[in-house]
Amino acid sequence: MKHTTKCVLYARYSPRPTDKLANLATADQQLDACRKYAKEKGYEILGEFLDEQVSRDAEIKPQLDMAIGSIRRGQVLVIAKPDRIGGGFPAASLYNYCDTRKIRIEAVEGGLNGDSPEAKMIRDITAIVTQYEQRIIKKRTSTNMRYRQSKGQKMSNLAPTGFKAHPADPSKWVVDRKESAIVQEICAMYDQGLRAPTITKMLNERGSRLRDNPWNRCTVRRILIRNEKMTAVA
Repeated sequence: MKHTTKCVLYARYSPRPTDKLANLATADQQLDACRKYAKEKGYEILGEFLDEQVSRDAEIKPQLDMAIGSIRRGQVLVIAKPDRIGGGFPAASLYNYCDTRKIRIEAVEGGLNGDSPEAKMIRDITAIVTQYEQRIIKKRTSTNMRYRQSKGQKMSNLAPTGFKAHPADPSKWVVDRKESAIVQEICAMYDQGLRAPTITKMLNERGSRLRDNPWNRCTVRRILIRNEKMTAVA
């Protein structure tokens, strides 16, 4: 009996000064391309995940975390283009994380599919080039960003873990005491020698939630990286 490969689809679109219908049309195009790709490959689609108004560089991509969390060994995450999951170190880390667990990430466009040394080399080079481009952009805008952050102004539509929109001024972030306490606890648990998978399991077992979603080890890793607690993905 022939085994049918299972997959989940993921799409993301960035915040843009356009109407919502235009953004949703972009998302529909991505998902349609992924559905067509899965059909051509003979994959069984288990689910679809969409991050709305989430930039490439956003620290948290809730639906991407849920998509990765739902995939099992031998299954596939299908995306329209490689940049849908982000770029630089976070994207490279995600590829490495999936590689170690025999989970494939396949893009409809981009030429990064496959497990050959050449395909992996292209993915690594793409991640390095993307990260270099990001560093150039960050260098050019760092002064303005530091000024805006010093005034409590937000830098994206999705607050990083530990922060929330200011109730009186949605253009600014303020500390979310509940989330911030969990972030501090995660860092303390890591200092005690616990790894991201164990921390994630402990948080979920006690019923802790992150904005109504279960904790995902990718999110925990990003929190640790952001807080300079971890420099590489295990």
